[in-house]
This record gives sequence, C-alpha cells and structure tokens, in this order.
Amino acid sequence: MNSTPTWTLSVKEEQPELPLNSNSMHLLVCKEESGSSLVQEEAAVPHIKEEQEEDGSTVTSLAVKSESRETEPVAGSASTWKHMELQAGLERLSSHGSESDTEDSDEWEESGSASHTGGEEEPFSCTVCGKSFNQTGNLKRHMIIHTGEKPFSCAFCGKSFNLNESLKRHVMIHTGENPYSCTVCGKRFNQIGSLKLHMRIHTGEKPFVCTVCGKAWGEKGHLTKHMRIHTGENPFSCAVCGKCFNRSESLKMHMRIHTGEMPFSCKVCNKRFNRNENLKRHMRTHTGERPFSCKVCVKSFNQSGSLKMHMLSHTGEKPFSCTICGKHFSVKQVLKKHMAIHTEEKPAE
Repeated sequence: MNSTPTWTLSVKEEQPELPLNSNSMHLLVCKEESGSSLVQEEAAVPHIKEEQEEDGSTVTSLAVKSESRETEPVAGSASTWKHMELQAGLERLSSHGSESDTEDSDEWEESGSASHTGGEEEPFSCTVCGKSFNQTGNLKRHMIIHTGEKPFSCAFCGKSFNLNESLKRHVMIHTGENPYSCTVCGKRFNQIGSLKLHMRIHTGEKPFVCTVCGKAWGEKGHLTKHMRIHTGENPFSCAVCGKCFNRSESLKMHMRIHTGEMPFSCKVCNKRFNRNENLKRHMRTHTGERPFSCKVCVKSFNQSGSLKMHMLSHTGEKPFSCTICGKHFSVKQVLKKHMAIHTEEKPAE
C-alpha cells in the first residue's frame, strides 16, 4: 500500500541578524524517495526582484526557479501540491520576517526609551490619589491606606495592623526581642528608628530647631510640644473640670487629682504620691541627700524650691508684695502671715 507523500519546508539561517533577502539563507526541500528515508536536497537560492513604484517606494518580490522537472506544477499531481506548499512557505517567511523585524524594533525602542529616561516606569496608579507604583504589589499595599483595612493581627493581644512589617515590630514588644543595639553603650531597641533617636544622645545632634527662640531638640515630638509654649495652644482638656494643658502627660497627672490615684509609693515608709517627682523629693528625707547647694554660702537643700527661697536672702530680692499696703517679702509664707493683719484673721500654724 502506497503511503501518502509528506513534504516539509524549513529555513536555515547562518546569520540571524541579516534581513530575509540575504544570500546566506537557503531553502531545504525534503524530496520523497522510495522507502521511509528522506534525503535533503538544497534548493536554488530565490531570485530577488525589486520594482520601483510610482510613489517612490520599492517592492521586493521573491521567486524560485525550479531546476528539476519533478517540482514543476502539474495540475492534479503531488508535485502541484508540493509547489504550492513551497510558494506559500516563501510568502509566510517573507511576511513573518518583515513583521517580526518591525515588532522587535518597536519593543527595543520602547524598552530603550524607558531605560534612558533615568527611572523605572510606574504604570500602576492609585485611583483615589493618583500616586503611581512600578509593581502591583506596592499599589495593593498603598490601597490599604484608603480602605482602612488591617488584615494583619497580633496573636498575643489581637491588635490589627495594615502592614505585615508593622505587625512584626509590634510582636517584638511581646517577645522582648531587641535586635538593634547601640555600638556606644550597648543599649538595645526593638526598632531601628528608636536606635537612631538614641544615637543622637551620643552624637549631640539636635536637628529640630525652634524658629522662635532657637532652642533645639533631638526629637521632633519635643519640638512640637515646645512650640505650644509660644503659640499658647492647649489641646488637652480635662473632661471633669475643663482645665486645659499643652501636654498629654500634664493632663494625665492632673486627672489623678480627680481620681485620687497615687501610683508611686515609697519603699521605706509606704507613703504614696501621684507624681514620680514628688516621690523622688520624698526619698531624700530618708537618704539625707541634699543635691541643691548655694553657691554663696555652700548651704545645701533637698529641694530646688528651698534653694531658690534661700538665694533671696543673698540677693535681697522681695518678690512677694502685699496688695493692701504694698510691703514686700522674700518668702511667700511670710506674706501670708502679714495679710492676716489686714484681714484680722489668725494665720494657720
């Protein structure tokens, strides 16, 4: 039983960078022989014909001259089919070559123009604020800012975060992990930002400067609090009495007046205080420490306020005056006793 003849067309390119009409390209035609083996026979190099059009453009056509009578088209024969395949293949190669060269050139120009602009393309834009990103993942993380979504939650306390990096930093509070250490004093921190702020203690760097008085700080938050002194802003108000404060810490201490909370206790006598500063002053009564000394007579005191009142005895200053007779006093308590003369009230002992 005779098998159906099979013909294939392949292209051998010795120099891929050359255009299709180069003489270096050869067509290999597989010729049917008896048996199952096929012998490759090199076909003639296609003849290139260029014609000039009226508009000045040049049209290039390819033609193959058949030297074998076996390949001449005969209607209804297998050779006719083979010739048609060959012609169709040449047309496909011609169209493929011109199209692929054009496409590759366009792609190269696009990538080249992107690389020569000096920055990465950012084709992914936020539909809310218009900010652009070079990766879809970065855009997705950005969108969480607008949606308020917090998909990352702490397994210890349940607190949620919008970024996985923020969650990792938070978990270090529970685990006690402090991977960032100061190279000067060895103190450790769980965030690199905290380490950077700490390093300013050693370097003395104070980049945040008050534009009014010129005082400088190592942390921006300290400058923000200081500026309220100049602006008179008191954004923190007591919900009980309405008194306002310029610092949240001052409001917290004030609230202890209403709540009666006294979280600081003396380890010696168990006396309690609502402020840590009051506890420190109290502890000096047990230790006998007197860190505040007069530069004139070298007398020492356990409180800075006591030293200030003592200094008035050297300067002769009398800042406290009677509103009735105008007499001046250097100590406030002496003024109170004097006022009893005018009011005829006996001062409390």
